[in-house]
Amino acid sequence: MTRYLVLLAVMPSLCSSAASAYTAQACVKIQVTYTDSDPTWTLTNGVKEDNWKEQTRLRPPYGASYLITRGGTAVASGNLGDGFAPGVPAGCTANFEVPASVTHIMWVWSEGLVQSNHLVSQAPNRSSRIAAATFIPTATPFDVNITLVGSDDHDTEVLSDVFYAYVAGSYALFRHAGGEVGNWYYYYRCDCAVSGSSCVVAGNQYGDCSCAGTPPDGCYVEGGNKTNQSLTNPDGTWWVSSMKPEGDNTKFMLIHELGHQLAHSITNGNANGGNCNYAGGHPCDAAGSGAHAMWSVENANCAYDEAFANFYSADVWNSHSQQDCAYKYSLWNIDTQYTWQLRHGPMIDCAADDGPDPGTARDDFTNGQNAEAAHPMEASWFDKCPDPSMSYVSTEVDWTRVFWGIHTDGASPPSFTAIGQWLRDCGPVGVDTAYWDLDACAENAPGTLNANWNANVPATGHNIDQ
Repeated sequence: MTRYLVLLAVMPSLCSSAASAYTAQACVKIQVTYTDSDPTWTLTNGVKEDNWKEQTRLRPPYGASYLITRGGTAVASGNLGDGFAPGVPAGCTANFEVPASVTHIMWVWSEGLVQSNHLVSQAPNRSSRIAAATFIPTATPFDVNITLVGSDDHDTEVLSDVFYAYVAGSYALFRHAGGEVGNWYYYYRCDCAVSGSSCVVAGNQYGDCSCAGTPPDGCYVEGGNKTNQSLTNPDGTWWVSSMKPEGDNTKFMLIHELGHQLAHSITNGNANGGNCNYAGGHPCDAAGSGAHAMWSVENANCAYDEAFANFYSADVWNSHSQQDCAYKYSLWNIDTQYTWQLRHGPMIDCAADDGPDPGTARDDFTNGQNAEAAHPMEASWFDKCPDPSMSYVSTEVDWTRVFWGIHTDGASPPSFTAIGQWLRDCGPVGVDTAYWDLDACAENAPGTLNANWNANVPATGHNIDQ
């Protein structure tokens, strides 16, 4: 594949000095920005996600491929630490020999290995990108900080988005890879270009990108982020998350899309690919055929599938050693408070399980939705969407909260891997019967899974059995 070398963050050249050879270890950190992170954005009870709360910070690219050169000669190469190798912290190189204290160059690719799973973040031409920085090694472990700068402003945006996706995705696979190895996970960054009087998709897309605008006034990527089965390599057929520019800047959305890919791998596709085309007329219907959102009423298997991806993202960014859960959403509706519209969506309570009564709002601490409006959030949100014509439907937010409760309730809740294996063993669920299929299957699940399932579904939990 084609790769582009972009040299960044060049340090002042220093004169080399005679010195004895020594061993060095470099730890790479890339400056990334996620617009759905803000230390002041919390649920109404003050709870916030536990991981990566700051918008801009230097963070390690877990498991990324790297090359170190000195004077044009390769010195060391491999994969940065993925957080599991003894003596190699996350984002760090293995030890390498340094004959003299002189300038070296660190090259880092937007692809790598985390928990023996492949992660590739691609530019519009389906190539990974490279970021680099110069450094002078020291005899003690040291940081190599990289600021992402491309050949021009647009290239900087593309380069940044590709690495934002890799850095967040690599951390997610460090947190949870579903107990499997050898899987492939792909991000692809959509882009547009001007062609005569038209705005067209740039590069070599996977079929999930679209463009809008009229040159010379503007040309931009439109449509939502999508994950579809669309790539075949020598190891099999894999899914790709095609991301628009805004999606690459939001950590919850990035990992939601990766969650669809993970579901394809660890559940044999059972928790991925539902039918979202429920067309019932009611106040909680999503806009447009096939559209869906946390609050929209959907066919049961669509709500289940989307909720598993929500749950994966929630579990990456929240500590599952505690019951509370905060999810910064990236969509808003007419009932989202104006302040949170400016933040592109509310802070959703992805637990809402402090009490047994699904008919009250006291257990929901979602911040940004008007409680008295047509689209509020509450402990069993579906109960705010009564309509006698609805059947076999539910909402993503209720399913997300069920998964979170299964994973966090009690002294010995099932692991994320155990939940994935349960969904794999249950097999595909029906368009209308996701709850009933999983309810029957849970009776044979090991450990506390069935008890936690029963505690989080009707009649004591969230209404997903319509």
